[in-house]
Amino acid sequence: RGPLPAARPGQATGAQLAAIARFDAVSVFRSPAFFVLMAIGILNAWAGLWFASRLYGTEVFPVTRLMVQALQDSFAVIPMIIAVFYAGELVWRDRQQRMHDIVDATVASDLVHLLPKIAAIVGVLVCAGALSVVTAMAVQALKGWTRFEPGHYLLWYLLPQTLSATLLAVLAVFVQTLVPHKMIGWAVMLAWVVSTLVMGALGFEHNLY
Repeated sequence: RGPLPAARPGQATGAQLAAIARFDAVSVFRSPAFFVLMAIGILNAWAGLWFASRLYGTEVFPVTRLMVQALQDSFAVIPMIIAVFYAGELVWRDRQQRMHDIVDATVASDLVHLLPKIAAIVGVLVCAGALSVVTAMAVQALKGWTRFEPGHYLLWYLLPQTLSATLLAVLAVFVQTLVPHKMIGWAVMLAWVVSTLVMGALGFEHNLY
């Protein structure tokens, strides 16, 4: 048998990105903290979804529009927590295990080690959003509404949430790569999340704040 053909640089880089992203995503899915966060998020979303069809004391049909609004109100903070928490866990994992010097000594570029972490977080957030959609459909089914409209869930909720989750994952990973400790990165991102949720309610709505 002749020698195997050499892999092209682009193919090798793509394979490395996919392998590391898959490894990072699996480590998140196997984390007990992920299941705890999802359980809290689903329980909170279930309560919001169940009472979303009651307007001014009147029971209305649990249409998709009401379900999406309930998810945006009751589940929105969970993707933020997941992105902030696991950005710190993935970025600092090699340093805590004292493997970062070995990783830095490899011939792979920095992007090969950075982009998979963002991709893994985004993939986990997409799965979390999909699970929240399944929860909304389950509530609709229990209330006797069978027009689930998955396309509307995708356009009105899942795609916008995925875009926001991608930007948040990039920001969280970027902050963690700059700070000297994981806790400091969490504190910076927590301050950003709190300001995002609170300042608008206090009347400070301009983006410059």
